[in-house]
Amino acid sequence: MNTLVIGSKGQVARHLKAILPAHYSNNLFLDLLQPTSIESFFWGFEADIVVMPAAIVGGIEFQGSNNIFTTNINMVMNLLQSKAFNSRKRQIIFISSTCAFPDIENFSEDDLFVAPPHPSNTYYANYKRVAELLFNNSIHNCITLYPSNLIGEQCIIDVNYTRTYNLHFIDALPIKLKKKEFNFLGTGTEFRQFLSTNDLARFIKLLVEELHDPTKWRTTNYIIGPETHYIISYVVNLYKHLFGIKYPIVFNGELSGPKIKFGRTDKLRKEYPNFQIEHSLETIINNLKYLKVLIDQ
Repeated sequence: MNTLVIGSKGQVARHLKAILPAHYSNNLFLDLLQPTSIESFFWGFEADIVVMPAAIVGGIEFQGSNNIFTTNINMVMNLLQSKAFNSRKRQIIFISSTCAFPDIENFSEDDLFVAPPHPSNTYYANYKRVAELLFNNSIHNCITLYPSNLIGEQCIIDVNYTRTYNLHFIDALPIKLKKKEFNFLGTGTEFRQFLSTNDLARFIKLLVEELHDPTKWRTTNYIIGPETHYIISYVVNLYKHLFGIKYPIVFNGELSGPKIKFGRTDKLRKEYPNFQIEHSLETIINNLKYLKVLIDQ
């Protein structure tokens, strides 16, 4: 079976390319905003399993932009309305986001739609939710993954340090500090789980290998993340301590996300009890060191 990863330039897909076996193919010639591109690609490439981390991201500072929602939904609709894509039944693995978590403090997979997402990233969160429903109601099977806050060495850094708005929090942290931007959004008291992108990629690989058996194709969802979570200000102060930064950091309370984002991984641990996730503090420290070296080059 062939596996296609859509969004091959992003952080998740870059990890997948490194660990998936030879049946992996990326999408260098596929543009989801162009229906003709989708038609020509899928008539020429037999993809049985389609991994979908592709998205136009904006970050919390662009939460008020409806373009984030409409552009991403257009990509999904173009795909699902394609005759070539629908010419065969496929297994989709759709990567959602913590932005789509319900705005409650503690929840499992059964609770993902019991409350709206936090308004701090409304349009991107709603895109993820609507896309999951669209995939679930198509002719295809869809497994949706909800990873906690991602960090990983395959992040894409703007070498000119001109933007941090569309990076994950930890990836943006050393850029902000190198630019001597000492003000951070929120209060610093928010709790977050931090997941290595490599762990997410390993789980996707596990799914792909299992799904080579078509009898295992299904529609379901999983929250994936560590059992531990940390206060944002702790992570910032950890970076300061590791690299000897003396100046004070200020949290301005603006555009704060939810106080707690803690998704319980009940279903994943029940169905995949042998899958181990790296301890998140180790993940944080290793990634901060990696980013420090990268930014200082």
